[in-house]
Parts: sequence; structure tokens; C-alpha cells
Amino acid sequence: MLPIYGLRLKFTMTIQRIIFTALLLICPTIQAQNFDILIIGDDVSMPLPNNTDNWIDLTKDKLSCSVNIYNASKNDATTLDGYTSLEYFLKKHKTKVIAIELGSNDIKSKQSLHKLEKNLNQMIELSQKNLIKIILLGVELPPNYGTIYRQLLKSTFERIAHQHSIELVLTEFTSDPNLVESDGIHPTTEGHQEISNMITPHIDKLACHRYA
Repeated sequence: MLPIYGLRLKFTMTIQRIIFTALLLICPTIQAQNFDILIIGDDVSMPLPNNTDNWIDLTKDKLSCSVNIYNASKNDATTLDGYTSLEYFLKKHKTKVIAIELGSNDIKSKQSLHKLEKNLNQMIELSQKNLIKIILLGVELPPNYGTIYRQLLKSTFERIAHQHSIELVLTEFTSDPNLVESDGIHPTTEGHQEISNMITPHIDKLACHRYA
């Protein structure tokens, strides 16, 4: 006859096996996949309510080839969040092209431009190490941030793109009241169309043309 301690241990191990088996059943193993395009962005790249197409959906429909896209964008994401997401993605998956749309939330959270630039450089270097083609999507700050600071951010994006010889798309939808929501940051439906019009040729070039 088992002592009380032995019975408790056996019971505990049985429960643990049941829980572990249940977790395997409800949490299927994530399979490694190869994607054509990876999007890492913030609110601007998140799905819209009411099944409205955002710039990613609109762009996919315009491309000259069929692509599978993984959208790793997150609300309020910063460039540091973006680097973490990229690291996590590359542990399991692969992609041919990455579009990086980050920076606005760094400014909103009062991070320095130096830190923003450092994080984006690290994302780009990690992407290039994995032979991924890169598009940097620079979102313009709203007018209330002032001309000087807006120009500094724009210059930062330009310097990063030049340093790494990557594609750069600078959006200016925040300056047009018809393209931006009342918060001055998030694009309207027309704003998403504008972003798509600007970025589609660059994505098409890298994702649909073999020798781009």
C-alpha cells in the first residue's frame, strides 16, 4: 500500500499529464511557413473595422503576382516592438520581402530619434542578414509636431534608407484633412488608398520581379 505522500504524488502527476495532453489538443503546433511579404507596423497597418480594406489589402489586389502576406503589426507598436516581432518571426518562418511601418509611436512615447534610428537599423540589418528585401514606409508626423521636428524625422528615414540602400516610401497623408482621421494620425479610407498607391510599385518590384 502506497503512503499518503506517494498517493498525492501519483495523483499530481496524473493531473499534469491530463493538462499537458489537453494543451496539445487545443494548441496545435505552429508549422514553419514561407511568406512572400511580411508587414511589421503599428496602428496604421492594422486591420480596419467593418471589414474595410486597409492599405495592405488594397495593395495585394493591385500586385502583378499572387502573394501570401503575414501581417505582424500591433496597436501602439514602437520600433523596439518591431525588432522583437521580427526576431520572433524569423525563428520559425521566412519571407522574401519586409515592409516596415514604424516610428510614430516612438515619437508619441517621447523616445529619442537616435533610439528610433538605432532600432530601425537593427531591424534592417537582421533582415539583410536573412536575405530579405526591405521597404521602409515612413509615416509623416501631424502638423502640430512642428516643421522642424517633422523634418528631422523625415531626414532620419532618408538617412536610414540611403545607408542601407533600401526602398523608401514617405507618406504625407497627415497633412491632408481628407486623408487623416480627426486624431491627426490614423488614415481614413482614402488615406489607406493613398498609401497603397504610393507603396504598390515598390512592393510589386521586390515581390513580383525575380531580379529586382
